Amino acid sequence: MEESSQHDDHLPVIAPPVAGSLGFASQCAEVDAVVVIHAALGVGEPAAVAAAIRRSAAAAGIPVAAALLGTDAGGALTDPAVSFPAVPVYEFPEAAVRAIGHAARHAAWVRRPPGTVPWWSDVDLAAARTVVAAALGTEPAGGWLPAEQAASLVGAFGIPVCRTHVGAVAVGQRREPGGPVGE
Repeated sequence: MEESSQHDDHLPVIAPPVAGSLGFASQCAEVDAVVVIHAALGVGEPAAVAAAIRRSAAAAGIPVAAALLGTDAGGALTDPAVSFPAVPVYEFPEAAVRAIGHAARHAAWVRRPPGTVPWWSDVDLAAARTVVAAALGTEPAGGWLPAEQAASLVGAFGIPVCRTHVGAVAVGQRREPGGPVGE
């Protein structure tokens, strides 16, 4: 900490060496972001501290978040009238660290190379379109496919289907739990 001036009762007014710390951090290849934690000691000018944080954050070139403990200078960090970019301010350091973590994960996701739509050589698109056209020919509004057509459709995309047998329901027959159908 650097002594910047004297208070009326001869206590030193402390201004955090924000510029030096953020400048050093931004030059380190291992540092991706910075959380500035300022604990107000009852001396100093909160607006001056906020201005120093904003100036230093603008020059740092890396993401910066702040947690100001015991001061109401948070508005000075986000005031749109100030020429330096706003610094997000959080009530507690944990929230600032969590926000930077979310931003880092999102940035990593955005930097990923774009994906490709896979296409497999065993897809029979013409057969799939024939099944769909036939189904819509009988049911223009759409609906459930009969088992045979459903098997043909997924089979056209190379999805294996188990053999199935659909049995007819005996009309007029009763089935008792655990017993045979009809007598």
